[in-house]
Amino acid sequence: MNLKHSLVILLIFLAGCTSREEFPIVNIGELPVNEMEFQKMVMAQLTGEKPIITSTGENLYLPSRWEEGERKITRGYLAALFNRLELPVYQHQYKMPNPNFGIDLLMEPLKGINMYTILPSTNGSNEYIVVGAHYDTDGKNFPGAIDNGSGVTLISTLLRRVNKLRVRNKNLLVVYFDQEEDNISAG
Repeated sequence: MNLKHSLVILLIFLAGCTSREEFPIVNIGELPVNEMEFQKMVMAQLTGEKPIITSTGENLYLPSRWEEGERKITRGYLAALFNRLELPVYQHQYKMPNPNFGIDLLMEPLKGINMYTILPSTNGSNEYIVVGAHYDTDGKNFPGAIDNGSGVTLISTLLRRVNKLRVRNKNLLVVYFDQEEDNISAG
C-alpha cells in the first residue's frame, strides 16, 4: 500500500469518527499578531504558567496534561484554537483493549480522544499533508513543555501560518493525539 492510499484510508477513518465529547468552553480571546507572542501564549497556557480561561471566567491552570480532567481541558483549549482560526473541530474517540488480555478483566479498556482539523486547499486538491503531535504529558504534575507542548505549539504555529496563505495547493490535516505517553496513540 503506498502513502497516498494510506492517507485516504486515514482520512476516511477520521471523517467517520466524529462523535462529540463535551469539554469546557475556552475563551482564548484575540490571538497575538506577533508569531513569537502567539507561541509564548500557547506554551504558557499548555504548561500551566498562565491560566486557560473558560467562557464562565474561571481560570484553569494545567499542572500537566496527564489525568483525564486535564486532557479534557486541553481538548477544549485545542478546539478554541481551531475555532479562533475559523477551522472545523473534529474529534476521533477511540477505545482499545489493554496490551495484555488479562488486564482487560481487571481494568477498563484504554480510551481517549484525538482532536483534528482540516485546512482545505484553495484549488480543490485531493492531496493531503498530515502533521501531528500528542497533547498529553508523561505524568501527573509534569508540565510537558518539551514533551510535547513544544510539538503542539509548533504545529499550531504552522496551522496559523498556512491558514493565512491565499493559495494552498494541498489540504492540511492537523491531528493532536491523545495518550501517546500510554504508548498507544490510536488513530
